[in-house]
Amino acid sequence: MNVRNQIIVIIVLVIAALVLGLGVATHMLILNDFADLEDDHLEATMERTIRSIEREQQFLSTSVMDWSDWDDTYLFVQGMDPEYEQKNLDESVFQYFKLNAMVFTGPDGEVVFARGFDPDEGEEREVQPQLYTLHDSLLISDAEELSGIFETEDGLLLVAIRSIRMSWGEGPVMGTLLFARAMDEGWIANLSDLAGVPIQITDIPYKPLPAGEPSLSISKEGDTITGSAIVTDLFGEPVMVLSITQERTIYRKGILAYQSGVVAILIFSAITAILFYLLINHFFLRRITRLNREVQNITSSTSLHQLESTVMTRWQNSQPR
Repeated sequence: MNVRNQIIVIIVLVIAALVLGLGVATHMLILNDFADLEDDHLEATMERTIRSIEREQQFLSTSVMDWSDWDDTYLFVQGMDPEYEQKNLDESVFQYFKLNAMVFTGPDGEVVFARGFDPDEGEEREVQPQLYTLHDSLLISDAEELSGIFETEDGLLLVAIRSIRMSWGEGPVMGTLLFARAMDEGWIANLSDLAGVPIQITDIPYKPLPAGEPSLSISKEGDTITGSAIVTDLFGEPVMVLSITQERTIYRKGILAYQSGVVAILIFSAITAILFYLLINHFFLRRITRLNREVQNITSSTSLHQLESTVMTRWQNSQPR
């Protein structure tokens, strides 16, 4: 193998090693960064969704407080305002607050008024029996209010229950007031619209949760990424799994960026190899080739001169003296 071919092989090997090294480094930097960005985006979406649930809960809590700390409600549960129900508890209230149940209890804990309603369908519905137990839970906890997610036989509810007092929270407690809203398909659809991605709510797995279970777990399968978080009820117990599934558009952009980077590296490497070869050829190979040719010429000339001398010597020796 001559010098030119050896140099070409060396250039090809160096460039190949460079391309391989840059390709691996680019893969680790670009794709890993995009994967981390994808995880961060999913985590932000999950946090935004949980904040939306908390805002719904806060709205329910504020509504209950407005009604429970009210002189009219205070008198109603004591049987001293017979027109209260007609004036304040019609269907429009359920429609406005998007409620599925209202429960009033009096000073003795007995139910004064309870009504279930479906604001989406405009139909009456049964009040879940488990809601009546929250009166005792509020009194046992010695709290002004209990609010959060509550599980019933008919599904999950957002509930808020508060002690009934006079306006501005004055006076002795005269019962409790409960507002409840169903976390049904319509509610989940509205939550999905707010989050901008499909939301799923599933039951807690029957198997015990591992110790140290993270608040957010991420799984990736094919072109989708799913984040799941365990949500607790108003008593702090795990009650549901909130899941968000979205397309891996960020990661696909990372793959496209990586492929573009590899193509750019290949083009740059090819141009570099050609320029490097041209420079070596101009400054070294041409001179080496010329020098080699001159040496060969000198060698050829020397050999011819020696041949002529040898022939002449032999001819002279062959002549008679």
